[in-house]
Amino acid sequence: MPRRQQSMLEAISDLLRVAPIWVGPIVAAVFFVVFRFLLPSLIPGPSAGVDPGTLLRPMFSTFARILPCAVLVFWVVAELSKLMDR
Repeated sequence: MPRRQQSMLEAISDLLRVAPIWVGPIVAAVFFVVFRFLLPSLIPGPSAGVDPGTLLRPMFSTFARILPCAVLVFWVVAELSKLMDR
């Protein structure tokens, strides 16, 4: 019988369920640093009147707040799932 295709959310939940307890907060911190500092620094400056950073920099700043919170929510759900399975 073929396995059904897992969604990305199910895959993340499964990974966090088998990972140690300290992995979730570290992954959230890495997401924050990457989206808050690393990705905005890779956007080139304005040239010839076109500046892609005017849209991307605020978007990365917003994602820097949302994605770590989402990771932490998945982490808490996975930890509660591990606790209930004992």
